[in-house]
Amino acid sequence: MTQWAIPQPPEYLETDEFSRILAALPLVSRHPLRDMLVLETCFQTGGRISEVLAIGPERVGTSSIILDNLKQHRKDGTTPVKECIVSPLLCQHLREYIKENNILEETPVFKGNRDRSKPLGSLYIWRMVTRTAARLGIYKMKAGAKRFHPAWTHLIRHGSAMRILEETGSTELTQA
Repeated sequence: MTQWAIPQPPEYLETDEFSRILAALPLVSRHPLRDMLVLETCFQTGGRISEVLAIGPERVGTSSIILDNLKQHRKDGTTPVKECIVSPLLCQHLREYIKENNILEETPVFKGNRDRSKPLGSLYIWRMVTRTAARLGIYKMKAGAKRFHPAWTHLIRHGSAMRILEETGSTELTQA
């Protein structure tokens, strides 16, 4: 008789851990507002960090954000998009950030630290989250040992899905 293993949920960043990381950003970041907006956008959309960093100002609505699905490509060479419903407050903060920083249409909202003509890199976000989690003593299990997880930014994505699942019973983020 075959025994089937019960699938376990993926490791994820819990809402309170995410809130603690956001609250600590002013201590570790030279651009805390921008970095908080990046992480909050990741958490609310469930998007990959690369998808969030590619957002242009024209993609921010009043209660939704449109992300390019960078992991899928159509045969005609286009990239599918997904419209993610988020809090109107996040959209308002993003639009204010765009206006205050004079970010032009068709350019990324989140600019790099050194070269403001280039988008912010995902490695920067990963390092920032990893340093902040280390400073706060937030650990996750990896290979049976309690240690810092190598994919912190992806744990935010999993945390978003788990939050939505707990709140609604569904992981559906997009409008039909």
